[in-house]
Amino acid sequence: LYLYMSSAAKRKTFKWESHIESELRRKQRFYRIANLFTDVPHLRKQAKRRAYLDFLLRLVPFEQRKTFAYMFTRAFLRSSDYLGILVRLTIVFALIIMYVSASPLIAAVLTVFAIFITGIQL
Repeated sequence: LYLYMSSAAKRKTFKWESHIESELRRKQRFYRIANLFTDVPHLRKQAKRRAYLDFLLRLVPFEQRKTFAYMFTRAFLRSSDYLGILVRLTIVFALIIMYVSASPLIAAVLTVFAIFITGIQL
């Protein structure tokens, strides 16, 4: 029985590398879903070019004295975290303000609150 099991184990090995990779992919999918609602430090970050937003980079001059502003704008536009949070919160609060705003005062208070929450999240 021992000889049979050892020879069978040699022929049918467990593919550890592929199982570890699939487990890592599964964890990253969960982290991406959780990242929609809160900041997840374990999520691997990826930058995307987003050529359709290059016109916004032209608003900040490419000069030595504006280096920080240019690099911050570029990182903001390429990062999925910051741009995604801004777009999601803007859409959610726009819908809330459109639904709830019976008076201009309520709309103004909700707008200030939306800006505050967006600033805290970013």
